[in-house]
Amino acid sequence: MRILHTGLNLVICCFNALNLYLILPMLAVIILADIFLRSVLHAPLVWAHEVSGLLLICLFFLALPSCIQKRQLLNVDIVYRVMSRQLQRYVNLFNHLLLFGFGVLLMVQGYLGVLDSLAYEARAYSINIPYWPFYAVMSIVGLICSMQSVLMVWTSFCRHKNEAGQ
Repeated sequence: MRILHTGLNLVICCFNALNLYLILPMLAVIILADIFLRSVLHAPLVWAHEVSGLLLICLFFLALPSCIQKRQLLNVDIVYRVMSRQLQRYVNLFNHLLLFGFGVLLMVQGYLGVLDSLAYEARAYSINIPYWPFYAVMSIVGLICSMQSVLMVWTSFCRHKNEAGQ
C-alpha cells in the first residue's frame, strides 16, 4: 500500500505541475492575447473561446486529485464537528464510497468519450484539436480518484483497527 500511496502522490504532483506551469499560463496568455487583439486591433482570435474552455476543463479535472488528497472538497464542518467519532467514521466511509463511484463513472465516461472521439474523429470547431485527449484526461483522473478513495478507506480501516487494538 505504501508504494500505491507514493505513486499516487507522484502523479498528483505531476498533475499540479502541469496545471501550474503549462495549462494556467497558456490559458492566461490566450485570454490576454484575445482581449488585446479584440479591443486594440479589432481582430479577435476565433479559436480563443473554445481553446480556453478546453483548457479550463483540463485545469478542473487535473486539480481534483489534489483537492481530494488535501481534503478540500465541500463539507459541512459545523455538522461534522458535533458528530460522535463513530458517526464521523461512517460518514467518511460513505464519502469515500461516493468518491469511488464518481471516479468509476468518470473513468467509464472518459473511456467511452475516447472511443467515440476516435471513431467519429471529433474535433474542435474553430481549430483542429481532437477531443480524445481531453476524454483521456477525464478517464485517467477518474482512475486516480477511485484509487485515492480505496486507499483512504484502507488507511482509515487500518487506523481504526490499530486504535481498537490499543
